[in-house]
Amino acid sequence: MLANETLARIILDAIPAYVFIVDSDIAVYAHNSMAGELTLKPSNELRMERAGNAMRCVNSSLHAQGCGHSEHCQSCLLRSTVAAAYANGRAHCQTRLQLKTGDAQRELYVLITASLLTHEQHRLALLIIEDIGNIIELQKLIPICGYCKRVRDDASYWSNVDTYLKNHLDLNFSHGICPSCFEKQKAEFLASKAGRSTRAGPATSPDSSQNGA
Repeated sequence: MLANETLARIILDAIPAYVFIVDSDIAVYAHNSMAGELTLKPSNELRMERAGNAMRCVNSSLHAQGCGHSEHCQSCLLRSTVAAAYANGRAHCQTRLQLKTGDAQRELYVLITASLLTHEQHRLALLIIEDIGNIIELQKLIPICGYCKRVRDDASYWSNVDTYLKNHLDLNFSHGICPSCFEKQKAEFLASKAGRSTRAGPATSPDSSQNGA
């Protein structure tokens, strides 16, 4: 049987997201391998570093004391989500992180989830940051034909909306008919049926044809 700490490390590293264990000031106590790749810092340098400094948030560089001290930090959703988890046990939000990469800036659209945990009588928060950039890009603008409602993908191939979303978000659809479309299709069917009856003309019985002769 694996030791508890070994098992915890295996589980943390298996999570496909940036995971930190932080205190109320978002100082890092532990992190998973993906979070280490994001920060580009060795584990010994990350411990007790505030998450904003560790991830090189652009706002953390605006004050000499770093993360938590610039005016923008007062409205930081990362901090407020952790604070909400301390207050309520769990919290989440969606936001955009602006991170420094050398002399350039990088935007990261993320879903942030924080859950309160207790370890050796210390109240900490499990902070999970998921990259949702692909979903955000899909939400920004989808080129769709105004007539047939097909969607153009990156290869300029036009496909049905359900096919497009299946390929990009792995969504499956069940097809039905809404009430307004049902009434429209019903009216068109009845009108078409009436038109066929009019073109066919009234039925003529054998007796009436003989009397007319």
